[in-house]
Amino acid sequence: MTSTRSTGDIERAKRVAGERYLGAPVELSLGMDVSEFRPGLVLLHLPDPGDDLASGMVAPVGLSVLADCAGGVALSAYQLIGVSGPTVEFRVDYTGVSPRGAVRAESSVTDEVGGTGRAAVTILDSTDAVIARAQGYYVLVSDPPEAAEDPGTVPRPGVVEVLRAAVRAATDPTMVPVPVVRALANPRMQVHGGVLLAIGHLAQREVQLVDVDRAGALTPMSMRVDYLRPVPVDGGELSCRTDYVRRGRGFHTLRTSLVRADGKVATVVTGLWAVAR
Repeated sequence: MTSTRSTGDIERAKRVAGERYLGAPVELSLGMDVSEFRPGLVLLHLPDPGDDLASGMVAPVGLSVLADCAGGVALSAYQLIGVSGPTVEFRVDYTGVSPRGAVRAESSVTDEVGGTGRAAVTILDSTDAVIARAQGYYVLVSDPPEAAEDPGTVPRPGVVEVLRAAVRAATDPTMVPVPVVRALANPRMQVHGGVLLAIGHLAQREVQLVDVDRAGALTPMSMRVDYLRPVPVDGGELSCRTDYVRRGRGFHTLRTSLVRADGKVATVVTGLWAVAR
């Protein structure tokens, strides 16, 4: 049975995590919430996953943020201090199922490896169909969490609108500039790890649409993200450079480098896509 002290620790950590993560600009604009929070399991909800502009197969912005946030919240529950360290590496494997209704993420920390906690995430829709599975490594921390910045009102335009506008406005899909604005921020006032994943996802699809006649012919199979440096939210610009690694008849592999204004690569997104012709 859980002791009074441990119950108090869980409730305290849940409150801190809720204020810190779900009060950040990105999660706030998506309307995410936590229904369960304990060392062995966290459960996050996303009320409206949206669609991916055309095919409706996956919702790259909402699902990317939900997956990454779920892993971070799982680590904060695992350590019972309400905060996690930065994401080091993250991978999402998609099932190809079109989400129906609200979606949820179930996450827990499975291992401690090299100073990180490895979190496993499963994302399901309102029919309990699995939409995606993910795994990420988050830096273990021991210091008390810093106070989260007061988010104030929900950013307008929100994260989905900012990213879609950036992709649509790009004249060259291999080079997409993204404004580094508050709507993309995590609690550290850096661009959210799930947002960086979503940028790569959106950009890679746009590059392939030059050769593929419709978005519905493209099915994302997996996305892997390596986080190299943080991207401070400073009103500058993030350059999104996408290239083919493999360009086969049935499968494409693409790599997207997200480059800060100082010319340093912040994140690398590698995606595997199936192409139906």
